[in-house]
Amino acid sequence: MGENTSEASMTPKRPIIRPRTWSKFALPSERFSFETHSEILRQFVVRTKQGAEPIGAGAVEGGTVPKQAAALNVRFLTSLGLLREDEKANNKYVPTPTAIKFVSTRSVSDEKARPILRSVVEPSWFGEFTRNWFNTRPVTGEEEFVKELAIYSEVSDMSKKEQALKTIVAYLTYSGMVARGDDGSLTMGTVPGASPGQPGPFMTAAPAPKESRTGIEGATLESPADWHTIQTEDFYLKVRSDPEVLADLRAHLELLDRKIERLKAKRQTTEE
Repeated sequence: MGENTSEASMTPKRPIIRPRTWSKFALPSERFSFETHSEILRQFVVRTKQGAEPIGAGAVEGGTVPKQAAALNVRFLTSLGLLREDEKANNKYVPTPTAIKFVSTRSVSDEKARPILRSVVEPSWFGEFTRNWFNTRPVTGEEEFVKELAIYSEVSDMSKKEQALKTIVAYLTYSGMVARGDDGSLTMGTVPGASPGQPGPFMTAAPAPKESRTGIEGATLESPADWHTIQTEDFYLKVRSDPEVLADLRAHLELLDRKIERLKAKRQTTEE
């Protein structure tokens, strides 16, 4: 009995192999929230002395940053342009000027920090996806949006990366690129600097009323400005009553027209 126990204890344990989840783009870790990301950046700013001395990810962990939180997210933060890997020292990083500005501004005001984060979110792969998505689907549920993000980023296992994609949604909502309604639905967000959920001075879409009617409704007074709504069987549009907004709307429609023409040309080429 004792010999069997001794032999069993001497048998080397096989390492647990966890299959890796692949994706087309760098994703945040599914284990840590947007707020943890913000604290990771803050610690990088403090511990690198405003970017003067590169450090490893492990140097910011402990205390307010959970273990592995930085190590599992430096790739994503680097891809966003919030961290930069040091050219001379492998696996050491410094915060970029944008990250330093975001951290210092957020310590004073979230509202002023939002457009700083938006400056790196908008040109990102998920910022581009978001613009294209809401151009054709003005209102969507978070669950559907996350699933489409997974498809677009070619995530190999949605069940493992769902929380990571929800962290991306948190980046979008905090930066104001996406607004969340009272019912949890998502719409295109505001102009930089405006409060999330509050309409900015540009075209915005709203969900169609339950009753289906065709025609143009008159302007309704909605503080602080008048709005016009246009509803047909094919679309529902809500736009601020302002000549500059109408000009912006025309520009959006022209862009949409060009996209449709390109799609038509592609289809014709494929059919030929």
